[in-house]
Amino acid sequence: MNLQKSIDRIIELFLIFRREIDAHNRVGLFDKNRLAEDVLVPILRDVFESPFLRNLNHEQNNYPGLDLGDDQSMLAFQITSESSIEKIKDTLRIFVEQKHYLRYKTVYVYVLTQKQKKYGKKALKTILNGHLQFDPDEHVIDSWSLTRRIEKLDYQIVRRIEETLEVHFSNPNKYFVRPQTPTKTENLVLNLLPITLPTDLYIARIVRDRREIIEDSWHRDFKIPLNSSERLVIWAALEQEGVNASSDWVVRSGEIITFQNLRDEDSSLAHLVDSSSVDPIPVNTYVRGDDGHPNVDRLNTVKELLRNTLRVQTSHRGIVWQHEEELFIFIDPDGGTIRKEAWSGGTKAGRVVYHQVRDKTDPLKIWFHEHLAFRVGFDLYESQWYVSIKPDWFCSWNGYNKSNYQHKNRISFLKKKTHNSDVLIALRFIVEILRKDQNEALLNKGSGPRISLGEPVALEGALLIPDAEWLQQEEKKKREGLKRIFEGKEDTPLLENQ
Repeated sequence: MNLQKSIDRIIELFLIFRREIDAHNRVGLFDKNRLAEDVLVPILRDVFESPFLRNLNHEQNNYPGLDLGDDQSMLAFQITSESSIEKIKDTLRIFVEQKHYLRYKTVYVYVLTQKQKKYGKKALKTILNGHLQFDPDEHVIDSWSLTRRIEKLDYQIVRRIEETLEVHFSNPNKYFVRPQTPTKTENLVLNLLPITLPTDLYIARIVRDRREIIEDSWHRDFKIPLNSSERLVIWAALEQEGVNASSDWVVRSGEIITFQNLRDEDSSLAHLVDSSSVDPIPVNTYVRGDDGHPNVDRLNTVKELLRNTLRVQTSHRGIVWQHEEELFIFIDPDGGTIRKEAWSGGTKAGRVVYHQVRDKTDPLKIWFHEHLAFRVGFDLYESQWYVSIKPDWFCSWNGYNKSNYQHKNRISFLKKKTHNSDVLIALRFIVEILRKDQNEALLNKGSGPRISLGEPVALEGALLIPDAEWLQQEEKKKREGLKRIFEGKEDTPLLENQ
């Protein structure tokens, strides 16, 4: 099989990689270690589905405690040729001292040579002091453990990893490398879109007393406990004021932060703050610290505000925030059994974004509700804000709340059946739906939504992925899946339904 040949070749190339690292380190030359960081970036991007992974040492020489990082997926790596427990301890100690846990939720230590069979966990747990979940059995990796992950990937990704290693570590006298053949390229569409957002933030101190709000709630239908979050306390205060407010705001340390003009007395939040002391502050000024670099806490605050603002913008489109899974889901506000949305790339009938799946043994009984869904992430690169949109699915038992069994099993099944082309179509569909408000505002010369989306970022000249071989296998699997659907053994996945 071609897949097995590629895996065998990857194992062989990793062995060459390790021998070179070991040989150089034995004579005190560590230049290969730095090279290894750049070689591993594209490989780890594919293996860990971390498209924004980058070499942190290119941004700051000898970045403390880490070598690679992806702020979007909050994933980081330390690359080292040392496999000792002391090296692991030093890495985690620096990680905590530098408060990297505010930026990265998962960290791996990649050993370029070979990791030890066992590492003591107790000492590592003491160092981390609850700031990070780190299991050395899982989070200390080397080429062997990486290869086991690679074996589970799609063939075209395996080939891409093989080619990356081939370029750097193949023996030209023994293996055919094609330096004289022109590199074939293609354009790649990313799920990353530039966005335009309001220029200014409004920040105001809350004038209502927290304890007073909580105790007042005990005499109302909307009761909250003493240990309630700041946001829940504000919701209780709004209820007590009889104000029907939107959710496009965040609260931090007794201050409300929003794009709403808090100087405006008609603002739903104006009754809770001292509006006379409010001054607008540019978003990028707020985010960046005195050194010009983004402040992590403030950056995360704006990201949460953008998400809350998008929730308000999408709600009238029948797209709601599902808090359990932290994703946006399509619902049918009218309570129908199926919902379709027309779009430029589909049929006249429209694309199914929600439907009720009936029990095959009892057609009157609803088995579960299936929703087209998507996840979003916001990030700032240089001075430009972007949103990433990842198409997904969601299964509920009542049109909103998660159906634990069906969600886990159904979503796993759907993801196995989905191809890259299906995801791209779903991405374009979701973007078109989200952009309807701004397109209508443009036609009507209105102000438009607070967050406006641009076109997905396209990369020109990316290395061509040889699709022919693996597509044959994928088509065979797809035909088998369609046969099962026609036989009534499976339901049509929403992501493939246009």
